[in-house]
Amino acid sequence: MVECSILVLNTNLINDFKTHQSRYSGTNYKIMKTIKKIIVVILAVIAINATAQTEKATFQCNFDCPSCKEKVMKNIPYEKGVKSVEVDYDNKLVTIEYKEGKNSPNDLKAALVKLGYNTQIMGTPTSFIVKGNCGMCKNKIETAAKSINGVSSALWEAASQNLTVVYNKSTTEIETIHKAIANVGYDTDKLKAEDEVYNKLHSCCKYDR
Repeated sequence: MVECSILVLNTNLINDFKTHQSRYSGTNYKIMKTIKKIIVVILAVIAINATAQTEKATFQCNFDCPSCKEKVMKNIPYEKGVKSVEVDYDNKLVTIEYKEGKNSPNDLKAALVKLGYNTQIMGTPTSFIVKGNCGMCKNKIETAAKSINGVSSALWEAASQNLTVVYNKSTTEIETIHKAIANVGYDTDKLKAEDEVYNKLHSCCKYDR
């Protein structure tokens, strides 16, 4: 909303300058021309920031006390391009959302190391729907996902039917993870398991299709 207001205001100033150029002369004309150039640059920066896509990266850190979370949350948001930071203290994970082209997993790792933590890049977190019913389903779904080279973690929740995986994009593709899960009988939001495989599931695992 603020960016839209600035955009409208600056656009009006430019249009006013174009309409009333004859009113300005000498020094005033040069000043107004300089202001116009500055406004154009501001508008360009706003447009770039508004359209910049974001990426996420997850890191494992050797946290040893609850204050580690506070330290990360206090410092990392000030790194270039960072939009949000989530800390899972129990699992010693940090997930950072950042603007593409403004930062990188390696630079963010360096920032965490600078804070005093041994840090490992776990990969990119993503979530998708996987149908299932029970604890047996949870075990099979998570095991199938983690069987793929490049997947560092997988967590499925029965209530939401949501699977969150962290994987290395340079090692595997998200479609490969979907396929591995479908191969053990579970439908994802991108790929349906073969009927033959689904029918072999235990009775308590046969979710509604």
